[in-house]
Amino acid sequence: MSVSINGDTGISGVNGTRLIPAYRGGTSNDGIMFDADKVSIATASQRRLTVDSSGRLGIGVASPSQQLHLSASSGDVAALIECPGHPILRLKTTGTSDNTSVDFADSDSDTKARLLYTHNTDTFKVISNGTEHLEMNSDGLIHYKYTRNNATVPEGLFINNQSNVLGNNASLTLSNDSGNRKKVAISAVDFGGFGASDLVFALDGADSGELSLATDEKARLTTGANLFVNRTTGSGKVSVSAGAGEFDFCHSANLVQRSWEGSGGGSGVTTIIDLFDMSTNNNARIAGEFTLMCIRGGFAQQRFFKKYGIALTRFSGNYNGFITETVNAGGSGFSTIVIERDGDDIRFRCVSNTASSGGSIKVHFMGFVANGPAPY
Repeated sequence: MSVSINGDTGISGVNGTRLIPAYRGGTSNDGIMFDADKVSIATASQRRLTVDSSGRLGIGVASPSQQLHLSASSGDVAALIECPGHPILRLKTTGTSDNTSVDFADSDSDTKARLLYTHNTDTFKVISNGTEHLEMNSDGLIHYKYTRNNATVPEGLFINNQSNVLGNNASLTLSNDSGNRKKVAISAVDFGGFGASDLVFALDGADSGELSLATDEKARLTTGANLFVNRTTGSGKVSVSAGAGEFDFCHSANLVQRSWEGSGGGSGVTTIIDLFDMSTNNNARIAGEFTLMCIRGGFAQQRFFKKYGIALTRFSGNYNGFITETVNAGGSGFSTIVIERDGDDIRFRCVSNTASSGGSIKVHFMGFVANGPAPY
């Protein structure tokens, strides 16, 4: 192999290899080599850096496919930008209408996922598996979109506090405050049982700017389908605290049923259905509608059906608005049906007029109990 040294053309005639570079340093396997319009640097007999005829720079690759191509035959490839100031990675287009992107590739696609900025609309987008899912415009408005058949499974934005500790919460916080103060929160509050949670709505009523579920809770929907407004507990399906007065909405999903039987004498047997106990509240109120159904001898035989409206207030032991009502039940098997108060109990009292058995009484209530317990 000949070597030419010329003042105009330099040193020529030696290409070298990664094992024996053309120009070597202090060791025989470190140096520079030339081949096929490429210039490479080798260390430890391995090609480390290559510049090809198109000016593409490859690190760890002999034939770079991009302007900068980093590769490794095994393990990880990492790039580090380090300085005492502020490290910056800047992607810049020379125009104002092209796109700038960071692409995530695999063996299936060079654009499996993408962070994309469209300069002509100043919009930032997130693309996953070839589909755009998130878009944020220059005003900061975010559009989250997906296509999925999830008729029975709730899906979408998933906020998950995985500490799974009693009392912890996972929250979506909202605000219209320029000072970034928290004003509204929708929270799932863990009350135990494998992360079982109540849905809590909180508003910054004190204008503190920092929501606290302990003081700012305004409504709670429990896993038992109970709704509490301005309170955290209650006895009805819907319980509302309204300052001086509180009330529980009560709705029995099924009719309350009591059986009755006649006696040898043939009449006078009394059946009592207790509805409310108002003994624990000096400001208790009841308002709603009772439906009473009396059946004798099966559903297809004699029946009595009546609705009772009631509005009752108990104040300092005195009752206002309560009216005892006695009804002639006709052929239902009862001589009288009375809605009455017995001490602090509100009840139906039904007296049979027959010795036969097989009848029943059903009562359904829908309304509210104010500042008092739920029905029996």
